Amino acid sequence: QSGAFQVLKRPESNIVCFRYTATDGDLNQIQKNIRAKLLASEEYYIVKTEIDGQFYLRVTIINPLTAKEDLQALMQKIASLAE
Repeated sequence: QSGAFQVLKRPESNIVCFRYTATDGDLNQIQKNIRAKLLASEEYYIVKTEIDGQFYLRVTIINPLTAKEDLQALMQKIASLAE
């Protein structure tokens, strides 16, 4: 699943900016659509950011109990919403 995602830069803290890229079309609009669907699902809450005219999804990992499996589930959800 990780090959489907583009990270803006290597995280220096608990904030990760990324884009889903495993689909054709306007990547900015794809990220906006994914975020809207994700919020509507009420399973996850992620924010957005725009850097140099590019739209990114942004997740902040605060809970120390967040596990790798939690992030994998988020990535799977995002991929399913992009279809």
